[in-house]
Amino acid sequence: SHRPSMSLQQEVRNFFSTFPYVLIVKNNTKIRCYCYDAQTDSSDTKCPSCLGSGWIPTIEKHRCWHNTAIAGDTLTHLISVLDPGAVVVDERAFYFLPEASPQTGDYIVVADFDKNGLPRYRTQQFYKVNHSDLRFDDHGVSTFYKVSAKKDPVDAKIKSFNLYRMRNKIMIVPILS
Repeated sequence: SHRPSMSLQQEVRNFFSTFPYVLIVKNNTKIRCYCYDAQTDSSDTKCPSCLGSGWIPTIEKHRCWHNTAIAGDTLTHLISVLDPGAVVVDERAFYFLPEASPQTGDYIVVADFDKNGLPRYRTQQFYKVNHSDLRFDDHGVSTFYKVSAKKDPVDAKIKSFNLYRMRNKIMIVPILS
């Protein structure tokens, strides 16, 4: 039996449907949080409303492929010799479908989820997106995002607790078929 060839996009989507979830804390409302101080351009990292971003966030749950340990020490050492500016400690690559639309400054939260699909308390790790790159196939169709993000340890325990308190605001974005 001859199976019709699947488009790359469909193949990518099928792959993604098997990947674990992460959360994206998006600053896309562009509504400033009350803790934001315009004079110093800073916000409270312990803030329960914005998780320290300074914006009222939207929290979305997306399937994602990511490499938890980016590379062994040998590779990291080799890259640091060849290209000293390239290696950032705790930098990690994340891959998302186009509808996730992660932006620079968003947080990606890696967490364990319970049977109700909510993040377990104290399992969250926060990564701040510093580069988000939408990739296209040969036909110019958007296929996935490749994102690089750096671990943000600042007040991570408090952010984790505040995120846990906001867990009912998490929106699950379905995979478009």
